[in-house]
Amino acid sequence: MHVHQRGPIFAVAIILAGLAGRAVAAVGADASVTTTTAFQQIVSQGATTAPAVAERPMIPPGAQAKPAPASLVVWDDDKLDAVFFPPGTRELSRETSLSLVFNGYRRSSIDPCGCVSHVLGGLDREARLYERLKVAGQPVLKVDAGGFMRDLPYDVHRTRTVFMLEAMKELQFDVVNVAFPDVSAGISYLQDLQTSFSTPFISANIVDETSAPVFAPYKIVPVELKDGTKVRIGFIGVTRSKEQGNPAIIFAPGSPPEKPGKTYAIADEVEALKTYLPKVKAQSDVVVLLAFAFRPSVAKLLQQLGDAASNINIAVAGDWQGLFRDIVEAQGVKIVAGGFEGRQVGHLMLDLAGKKVNAAALQMIEIEQSIPPVPEISKYLEKAKTTLLSPVAVPMQTGAGTHMPPGPDTTFNPSGPAPAPNRQ
Repeated sequence: MHVHQRGPIFAVAIILAGLAGRAVAAVGADASVTTTTAFQQIVSQGATTAPAVAERPMIPPGAQAKPAPASLVVWDDDKLDAVFFPPGTRELSRETSLSLVFNGYRRSSIDPCGCVSHVLGGLDREARLYERLKVAGQPVLKVDAGGFMRDLPYDVHRTRTVFMLEAMKELQFDVVNVAFPDVSAGISYLQDLQTSFSTPFISANIVDETSAPVFAPYKIVPVELKDGTKVRIGFIGVTRSKEQGNPAIIFAPGSPPEKPGKTYAIADEVEALKTYLPKVKAQSDVVVLLAFAFRPSVAKLLQQLGDAASNINIAVAGDWQGLFRDIVEAQGVKIVAGGFEGRQVGHLMLDLAGKKVNAAALQMIEIEQSIPPVPEISKYLEKAKTTLLSPVAVPMQTGAGTHMPPGPDTTFNPSGPAPAPNRQ
């Protein structure tokens, strides 16, 4: 179990100030990158989803991402609705249906991928789905099954994640499950972000040294269907550990320090679910499990739960093991799986007549560049890029005083003295 000493808790503005200018150093399998040129390449390409920088041809500093082809046709509302709504939804009564929009494994990806042949993604384009659902008057719940942060993130990914969570706040996400990659950025770091953006984090099996959950283990969300029926949807979240059988949380280098004497671990998912599922079921009409695990692993988890699995109606697998466009069942639970780095989003429509799941239809939506972006969300993508590429240190007023964010050629220590130049 990893023990991490904590200094003062910095406000998110301070986190952003330090993260803004640091040239990235890849961790683990990623190639090591520390130059300003490489850093600007990452930012300008939106390369949270592209291969490691060393594997891609270099582009001049400040160069922009390749523009969309001139032949790109922006989809109109009819085309959007045809793509956004699942086939077979005519069989579901719109009067008693609920849209559950889900994702997972975003890995700090807020903008389109750096793909050469088929560009996908962009949270501002995903937002168009929520707009169309609102226009249709369709009740909707928006959830993330975990992995919104890149595992062992470096500064460019932390910064992108901050703006992602700010955008998700504006989009009014209902529940966000916390997974092992997310806590690798630091428990206190996530708690600070949760406070700053009122992010509805849940996790039943990320615990402290007393075995108490660090975040709320579950959340009950009431929703009113078109016919006026009020249904309570209970969400409970768990995550697999990074290494099977090893409950330790591995923190990324440079992560903010934790509180003195605090230790954290990832508890057994089965035991955590057996503990909290009865409480969730007692307060809910429909129960949704958000599990950061591969889809086959979620099916195995449900089998291990035995009779306790009868408390669950829907399960969303957040970890990536391929794009699954179907609904499978295990132990009577309907299982779906999220997309890859924000390139897809799932739309699960549920018929909830009688406050129970009668039928379901699924559409896995590719976030094509033909989907027009929502400007109110595009501003967060631009803010992230501007922050990361800013060559000028501008004082930022925070609760802790005035701080100078470093430029892109400096190294930032979130708990130490002023940044020192990095001339590598």
